[in-house]
Amino acid sequence: MSSMIKKEAVGKNERHVKRKKIIVSLLVTLVVCFVILLGGIYRYRSINAIDRQVHDRIEAALTITSAQDSTIYIHPFRTSDSYIVVIPSHWDISDLMLANVDNSLTLKLPNSDMPLSEMPEKLSLESDSAVVLKQSGWLKSNVSLKIVKSQIGVVSVTIRPDALAEIHGDKNHKEEGWVEMVDASGEEHLSEALSYIKGRGNGTWNNMPKRPYKIKLEKKHSVFGLSKDDEFNLLANYLDHSVLRNWIVNSVAKDIGMDYTYKSDFVSLYVNGYYLGLYEITNRIQVGKRFVDIDDLEKRTKEINDKKLKKYPSAWVKNENGVSIRKGIGEANSPEDITGGYLFEITNWGAEKKEEEKSYFQSQRGSLLVLKSPKYATMEEVDYISSYFQTLEDMVYDSGSSVSGWKDDIDIKSFAQYYLCQEVFQNYDAGIGSFFMYKDRDSSLTQLQAGPIWDFDACMGNEHCY
Repeated sequence: MSSMIKKEAVGKNERHVKRKKIIVSLLVTLVVCFVILLGGIYRYRSINAIDRQVHDRIEAALTITSAQDSTIYIHPFRTSDSYIVVIPSHWDISDLMLANVDNSLTLKLPNSDMPLSEMPEKLSLESDSAVVLKQSGWLKSNVSLKIVKSQIGVVSVTIRPDALAEIHGDKNHKEEGWVEMVDASGEEHLSEALSYIKGRGNGTWNNMPKRPYKIKLEKKHSVFGLSKDDEFNLLANYLDHSVLRNWIVNSVAKDIGMDYTYKSDFVSLYVNGYYLGLYEITNRIQVGKRFVDIDDLEKRTKEINDKKLKKYPSAWVKNENGVSIRKGIGEANSPEDITGGYLFEITNWGAEKKEEEKSYFQSQRGSLLVLKSPKYATMEEVDYISSYFQTLEDMVYDSGSSVSGWKDDIDIKSFAQYYLCQEVFQNYDAGIGSFFMYKDRDSSLTQLQAGPIWDFDACMGNEHCY
């Protein structure tokens, strides 16, 4: 009996020892795994830090300029396995020069190897070429640089070194600087001080890595075949990999007779020598002789007030739930005739940010309409156009009404043209955002018009881009 008890005690002790060994082994394994993980993280961060330092040195060493145009310095951008420099179309590739010299680097050209410190003034390349930075003490492998020549015009903006990051942090931040515009043939459109560059757009600004911008010049110019103005949009078209959808739909709208379609052209955009990509430069949608040619109500409102309209305080009308449904400026006088002209946009995509707008109204069925002109509308003007639009909306939604009930107030042709553009090209934004309409004074044209068209990057099967 005692021997059985003794054997049982020994067995329990052995099982206990085995459990301890297993637990210790597991703990050791966990500690080893944790140490390996920390080491991997440290190594990854260290490699990234070294990589950033190497990239900075390569970027500095491979900054390109031209003997023809040494006012523009172009930095390379990094792809997965190489660096690329996109040079303007008017540069002669045989006149390229390195703007900086790093004595620790050797540059391999198509026919020679030599330290950068011994390079001739010009690289003397014969065609679109790849040059190679050869291995040195801090460069662990050869680095390829591809030089690509653009085939379109150039917009080159120079601002403070950190200013672009500030603009990306705040869409409304305005940064002054210098701008040069050169067409594909090398003809200079302008080179002058830039009043400002800032961000623009709603969804395309907030959610996309390639940002759209607005630039304002110090005086009006006609550039790249656009209508003469001092403000221009630079559309990124990030969602549209073809970059052609807006241009195609706008061209078709022009061909079917839609009024006031905007003009545009494609350019390469550089900011502080960094190539930001292919952009579409366009005129703004605005009221004016070369644009939406209706009565300028804002101009008439300015003339009868003794200070700038933006100096007047904002005013609101709220519904029974305390939600603002109309906004304009208070205390300002209105002209005697406020029946037009109005240019406004349905923009439900940005409804949550409506207070960033200067003047707006909301229909009873929830559509947000932002006034583009007058931008600073008096509350009397906002009330008028809000009531006008609400009457039309009620008639359209009234099951008992017919076309004859509202055809005198809506231009059927322009709305049919607008509808065709939306349907034929299957625009994802149709009726939700970027839907512009305008109304002239009753003495000129009483009907509400649809247009100009805008924002078709999510059409023709591209709705998945969101």
